[in-house]
Amino acid sequence: MSGHRRRFDEVLDWFSPRRRYAPLDATAWLRNVNPSGDGYGTSDEEVLGFDDDLPHGAASTTVPISDFTVQSKCKYSDFSTIDWPLELARDRQRRKNFRAQKVSGCLPWLKFFFDSGSAWFCVFAVGIWTGVTSAVVDIGEGWMSDLKFGLCQRNFWLNREHCCWAIPSHNCTDWQTWPQIFGADHSMVGHFAVDFGFYVTFAVSMAVFAAVLVVFIAPYAAGSGIAEIKCILSGFVIRRYLGVRTYAVKMFGIILSSASGLSLGKEGPAVHLASCIGNITSRWFPKYANNEAKKREILSASTAAALSVAFGAPIGGVMFSLEEASYYFTFKTLWRSFFCALIAGLAVRGVNPWGNSLPTLYHVEHTIRWVVPELIPFVVIGILAGLLGSAFIKLNMALCAWRKSSSISKHPIAEVAFITFVTTILAYSNPFTKMSSSLLIRQMFNNCGKDSTPEFCYGYPLESGNVFYYILGALVLKFIFTTVTAGIKVPAGLFVPNIAVGALLGRLVALSTQWLVNNVISVDSYKGYCKMGENCVTPGLYAIVGAAAVLSGVMRMTVTLVIIMFELTGSIEFVVPTMIGIMFAKWVGDATHPVGIYEAQIDLCGYPFLDNRDDETVEASVGDLLAVKPNRELIVLEQAAISVGRLVTLLRDTSFCVFPVVTSQEEMIVVGFIDRVHLERQLAAQVVPDQNATVVFGSNAISAGPGCLHWEKLVDMAPICVNVHMKIEIVVEMFRKLGLRQVLVTNNGHLLGVITKKDLLKFVRHN
Repeated sequence: MSGHRRRFDEVLDWFSPRRRYAPLDATAWLRNVNPSGDGYGTSDEEVLGFDDDLPHGAASTTVPISDFTVQSKCKYSDFSTIDWPLELARDRQRRKNFRAQKVSGCLPWLKFFFDSGSAWFCVFAVGIWTGVTSAVVDIGEGWMSDLKFGLCQRNFWLNREHCCWAIPSHNCTDWQTWPQIFGADHSMVGHFAVDFGFYVTFAVSMAVFAAVLVVFIAPYAAGSGIAEIKCILSGFVIRRYLGVRTYAVKMFGIILSSASGLSLGKEGPAVHLASCIGNITSRWFPKYANNEAKKREILSASTAAALSVAFGAPIGGVMFSLEEASYYFTFKTLWRSFFCALIAGLAVRGVNPWGNSLPTLYHVEHTIRWVVPELIPFVVIGILAGLLGSAFIKLNMALCAWRKSSSISKHPIAEVAFITFVTTILAYSNPFTKMSSSLLIRQMFNNCGKDSTPEFCYGYPLESGNVFYYILGALVLKFIFTTVTAGIKVPAGLFVPNIAVGALLGRLVALSTQWLVNNVISVDSYKGYCKMGENCVTPGLYAIVGAAAVLSGVMRMTVTLVIIMFELTGSIEFVVPTMIGIMFAKWVGDATHPVGIYEAQIDLCGYPFLDNRDDETVEASVGDLLAVKPNRELIVLEQAAISVGRLVTLLRDTSFCVFPVVTSQEEMIVVGFIDRVHLERQLAAQVVPDQNATVVFGSNAISAGPGCLHWEKLVDMAPICVNVHMKIEIVVEMFRKLGLRQVLVTNNGHLLGVITKKDLLKFVRHN
């Protein structure tokens, strides 16, 4: 608790009528908000219905732009929204004061150099730290994932790939499976019992341990975190969401959960990890530690570094930050994001967690070029991917809503254990779901040739083998696993599972297309495209298109996915087919479900997020919004005089974040408004034992007497006001473009009410 808040608590205690009988918990009213929520200056979560797991409490703070507030630092309370105009004004004032100082001597020049280059120093440190973190996660996940199957006898810290690095896998004796270690490989029943037992035991244990870390140490480490990061980058404040504890639990938790075999990925949590790193690193630089708007520039660069190290796609990471994550993305943020992604990519390549010399994560070498008739199956893949994406969003949101309202939310660890147990049992029966998602994607992306594993290639799939049905079963299981897993209390991403689902879908379409070419379509109609006796379809290409299309159907990204898939595979030849699949998936997805998965999660949690890509067409005015607000008294402060006791009562009994200042209760002519935090600070700094002492918020203090307190410096004399007849669409754009937290509603200069960001969001969503 800050010093001014403790001092203000003493003021509340002094004026409390219960002081002689029992100690007053002066912070109780600060921790609890009015549950009815009238939308007038109350905390953001009150109206928008936050998740019950999130802590309720501190009233939001809106800091007016005045000489006093520009010079002072404001610490925003939990679940509030930053004041973008104020933060930018603070930064301009800081730079103005810095330039006004006389630079002479070595130390001032060093300070000037450090301040000027702090952005580059900060993103450089973020890039290095993010790259090392990603390498640790990759190495740990690879080793623990293979631990379910066996152990390297020579060097137990090596996974299977590195244990048999220079030896063909079928001749490698250093890697021992659990049946071999326990001497049960001679009996079929014994082999199955030991292999299955260790597989399930390790999987459930890893997942449960990850859930224990999340539930008891850092609840914010659960899930992907991208939806919350989007809100934070738009100006929302969630305390402890980007802290050291969350970072540590997220890092170890994602190693455990991804290695357990659950249908989740570590690429989404990488964004949360990088944002934690950006937030922690920014504390070392006063330029960003003391300014929330500038800090979000570092967070935008951090999200770019996350995708750079997660997929080995630095340009895709920058595009992800621009297209999906960031709310305000300036030109200098673009350069810093590019630099941060570059440094992170170099760092992770220096560590080389994959232990190979391949330039990309899923490097493919396809020699067969795609032909024009294949545009039809590419379109089919896009349509199916769009339908799958919308189905996933609807089912997962319905499941998450049920999970929140049911008793299962009280037993998150048991839920994780049960889902992991069922997942491992069902996944064990299918060779495609038994392997890790990364290995599955790599196999699906590979083309069939003389060196390919037979069970992953078709040959004549529908006539002589069961690979088609295995892939179909794996697709159904993977889709169900991903739908159920997203939302449980472990670190979990959505990128890799949906890439795997899309790769399986594309492979199925490739098998079907090849069968049609061989058995249905006449050879004459395909002359010039395909020679007799040769396979006319490149299944790896179809898997790549399917992976990108399903991601587009789920997340509704376009350009970013094309670049990521190109950087993932290194195949520039397949950019056009990928673009076709992505566009059709997005069109179908938008037609069947209006928003992507992250926007749906934001709506479900009720975060105050105004999507700058939406085009609201609400036919209403500001007066219509005021008419539907709860009929409660408008609390204002008169500029002439008000007693200290009255101020203390208002602050104790209300949770409003701002108080409009008017000439009088009768005239209601707007003078400005005062932030509640500045009132608390001023009361804490000037303790007056007499609660009848008078406070003046204007220059006219004739009626106040000679002993009054002049606090007019706290008043923002230039508030943003809108007319009661203004269209809601214009107000929405004002909140988006200016980063506002509230506006005053007037008519001919007379105050009628206050509209906050959550008031506007509630009205737009309901209309």
